[in-house]
Amino acid sequence: MEKKISKKVNLSKVKTMIVLCVGLLMTLSWSTRAEVPDYGNDCNSAEPIDPNGSIVEGVLSDTADEDWFSFTAVADGLYEMTLLSQSGTKYLCVWGPDGCPAQLQVITEFVASTGTVTNEVFIEHAGTYYIKVYYGSGLYRFSVNEIGTYPTDTYPDTCVNPAVLIVDDPCGPMYDGITDYGMDEDWFSFATTVLHKYQVNFYRPLNTDVVYDLYRSNCGVQLSGNQTGSMTFVSLDGANYDLRVKSYSFNKEGYFGIWVEDLGEVPDDHGNTCDVATPIATNGVEVEGRIQYTANLFSDEDWFGFTATANGLYEMTFLSQSGTKYLYLYGPDGCPGQLQQIVSLGASIGTTTAEVFIEHAGTYYIKIPSDYSTGLYRVSVNELGFYPTDSYADICPDANVLIVDDPCGPMYDGITDYGMDEDWFSFATTVLHKYQVNFYGPLNTNVVYDLYRSNCGVQLRGDQTGSMTFVSLDGANYDLRVKSSSFNKEGYYEIWVDNLGAVPDDYGNTCEDATLIVANSVDVNGALQYSADLFTDEDWFSFTAPVTGTYQICLWSQSRARCLYVYGPDGCPGQLQSITNLCPPYAGGTTCGDISISNVGTYYIQVSGDSGLYSVSVLSPLPECGDSNHPYPIGDMNHDCVLNFKDIATIANNWLVDNRPPP
Repeated sequence: MEKKISKKVNLSKVKTMIVLCVGLLMTLSWSTRAEVPDYGNDCNSAEPIDPNGSIVEGVLSDTADEDWFSFTAVADGLYEMTLLSQSGTKYLCVWGPDGCPAQLQVITEFVASTGTVTNEVFIEHAGTYYIKVYYGSGLYRFSVNEIGTYPTDTYPDTCVNPAVLIVDDPCGPMYDGITDYGMDEDWFSFATTVLHKYQVNFYRPLNTDVVYDLYRSNCGVQLSGNQTGSMTFVSLDGANYDLRVKSYSFNKEGYFGIWVEDLGEVPDDHGNTCDVATPIATNGVEVEGRIQYTANLFSDEDWFGFTATANGLYEMTFLSQSGTKYLYLYGPDGCPGQLQQIVSLGASIGTTTAEVFIEHAGTYYIKIPSDYSTGLYRVSVNELGFYPTDSYADICPDANVLIVDDPCGPMYDGITDYGMDEDWFSFATTVLHKYQVNFYGPLNTNVVYDLYRSNCGVQLRGDQTGSMTFVSLDGANYDLRVKSSSFNKEGYYEIWVDNLGAVPDDYGNTCEDATLIVANSVDVNGALQYSADLFTDEDWFSFTAPVTGTYQICLWSQSRARCLYVYGPDGCPGQLQSITNLCPPYAGGTTCGDISISNVGTYYIQVSGDSGLYSVSVLSPLPECGDSNHPYPIGDMNHDCVLNFKDIATIANNWLVDNRPPP
């Protein structure tokens, strides 16, 4: 009997052999395809192809080579075109209809870079179309496949009787062509469920300019326009919505597909519009909320409402547990159509508190949107008080006395009369004491203050919104004026002044108090000892120039940020003329400069800048005896600037003179 030998098949080895065989066949195939014909280089010599999806292979010999093909297309046809490049970048350009060679028009173009790219192209007019493959070198493949024709206008052209679009339609998208040379438009309507999120999906071929708009139902307000891709929105009312599909330019036919998906219900804790705002008390109690969803349109936003009293001051606290969030305050009243924003307040993973002054009584609304982040937040509103009266004088001569370091605290009031009101204050100072004017205004007001010299004098600072310091150089009174910067907005403010104490000072701060120095090159040491927003320490010196010529002035400074300025001649205090300035090149350095003086007189030196030590010196021209800078030596009896026997002779001569008065 013949024995049967059973054999076990090694599947792994079989698979390996199959892969090797396929690879060998592909290698042979590519080597064979490398010998494809060289296609025509213009439309006149284009190679005819069938638009049935058959693959055409070609080779570009160099970067200047181009291959041309032609196919016959039907009107309103949709064609799928695929381009594969084996190496490098290649372009496929579609021309037509007809017009070869003189009147060819580009329909569309796309590119493939070492890979495959597929696009759909809509062709309006029947005729012969041309394909050019160009750029780069090497093997390529392409195909043209006629998908179908869409010559009819299937859907209504007005919003009055739109076609019903079924959400999540099991039959798939609604397709159609935009006809009538692009003047056609198609309208659709679809139903929604309140607080469900929807996605409108849209498709168009590569070479069309078809777009869509989203409207509220029954030809309502346009919500979004000229969309070319998918978009999401949340239905806040559960109403119907309309879609309008059109040519963007209204002059180009095209093809499209459109469909809508219901992405499901979204959670929501507070109303999304002012007319369904959640009431919030004005007693400082926190209300918690959460921004829970986002969409391209109608992302989650939470609204709150509260009743405010005229001329009321309210503290608003806002906490964001995750990410940055903003709070917007609107009012009074005006919901839903005429809301006016009062103020905005931001919080970034933390708590922000601000005070808001409310001029007019009514209902105010808080909106917290999802512009920046989702997640948990807390908000509270606390009523601090009312400031309906104008307590202080409106003119400078009647200024109210403001007590420095007042133990009773700040003076506070409201700017009333629709912002035309202003309040005046006056306070006393001590010479060489430093003062700080403190000022507070709520977030949404434009109240500012000005600082004046006493008795309605010169304005020293204007439109200040925060604290400022100054040193009183004269010990006089100073005036403060509080106002609306625009004179058209009411507001609330607080103002008070602190005495920060005496400041040391070694030299005068004005040219009238300048210290006289001798122009003999001897250093005069000094220090700038205090700083302030106004009247920072500066030291003044003067020297006499009895003769004309070149004077040398030197400055040594402990800090680089310090300079010396020279003025003159004379003119103090009102008409000083600047001559030159010196600034050291580095900290601890000395800089010198020569100035030419053609007019004798008194000159002034001002040293200002950073606090710290410095020294200054002046050297007059070639020293001569007998001037104010160089006195005669003691014993120089004949005033020749030399001490010798001539001085003794002068003394002896004076002894021999009879100085007795005549009889």
